[in-house]
Amino acid sequence: MNLFLEALATIFGILSVWYARNNKIYVFPTGIVSVLIFAYITFINKIYAETGINIYYFVMSVYGWVLWGSKNKKIQKKISFSSTGEIIFSITISIIFYMIIYTILKNTDSDVIILDSLTTSLSLTAMLLLARRKIENWIFWIIADLIYIPLFFYKYLSKTLKCNYSEEYARTYLDKKETYDVHDLIKIAKEQNRIITNNIKKGNDYFIADTSCLVIELWSRIKFNHVDVDLKYLSLNEEFDFYLLCKPDIPWEEDRLRENPNDRDDIFDVYETTLKKRNLNYKIVEGSLLERLLTALDFIKN
Repeated sequence: MNLFLEALATIFGILSVWYARNNKIYVFPTGIVSVLIFAYITFINKIYAETGINIYYFVMSVYGWVLWGSKNKKIQKKISFSSTGEIIFSITISIIFYMIIYTILKNTDSDVIILDSLTTSLSLTAMLLLARRKIENWIFWIIADLIYIPLFFYKYLSKTLKCNYSEEYARTYLDKKETYDVHDLIKIAKEQNRIITNNIKKGNDYFIADTSCLVIELWSRIKFNHVDVDLKYLSLNEEFDFYLLCKPDIPWEEDRLRENPNDRDDIFDVYETTLKKRNLNYKIVEGSLLERLLTALDFIKN
């Protein structure tokens, strides 16, 4: 049933994008069908901010339908670029959206709070710009979609396998810090290890972790040229059956907590060399989101 609904929502979503590209008012009725279906799907999958955003899309679609279709020239909107003031407003409202959504999600059982909040805030702003026929809406959509790739890869992989999932604790820890050192990485590793250990103890057939102490060890080595003995111990004693190594063949996306945009291939080689040296079972996943998901599922189940 979910597969049918996802396919139906996707078809109407594609139609909506096509109508938007061609400046047709049908962008809104087709979009309304798509977002209402996705609101249901994301709710049952506990991606609550996405549920909220789809409800917001519904409201904005009705709003945009009125603005685009009205014959009243005082209401009707024409395609235009945003003014400097409107651009500042768009960035400001994205930040406000993020802060509000992040605060709300901290009180839910969502396990991807930061990424969910970020994609949602960008998409809310993009939809508002679309409704008002501002060309810059495409910029916000593209940035949000690039972030959706890792978010939905891990969320849908865990949902497909019906298993628990843990996000990267480092993002929560470093979210409000301007700088960090090797001692912070030790704290991050210990908490990440605690989260992973607690999930493994639950005894499910599968458990998906966004990151591991091995990743933090290599992070420490690359960033500080030093690995604390406690961190090394945690890394060497992890209990994972295998690792999914993501190839850097998707566009780099800037955010405050990401580093090394020009060394992605070199860092990938460090990861693969370490996995081989320690005789750890791993699989390289590459290509589109769907290709990565199918590769991962095939590797896990076989």
